[in-house]
Amino acid sequence: YMKRAEVRRVVLAYLREFFSSFMLYKEFPVKQKMYAEIWALDMYEQLTDEQKVSIYLKKSKKNDDGN
Repeated sequence: YMKRAEVRRVVLAYLREFFSSFMLYKEFPVKQKMYAEIWALDMYEQLTDEQKVSIYLKKSKKNDDGN
């Protein structure tokens, strides 16, 4: 049983991390954080429930493995 809020938290964290891996504003850390958050929220809304659960399960498995 997965709680929607937990799935959302994990998926948004993944999306923020993914965005930051290819879009860097090193001189503007606040701008970086804002853009990452906006992009992650937008992408989250575009994902299907199946995609959200898939990302959640992959990230949860990595965390269980110690990564």
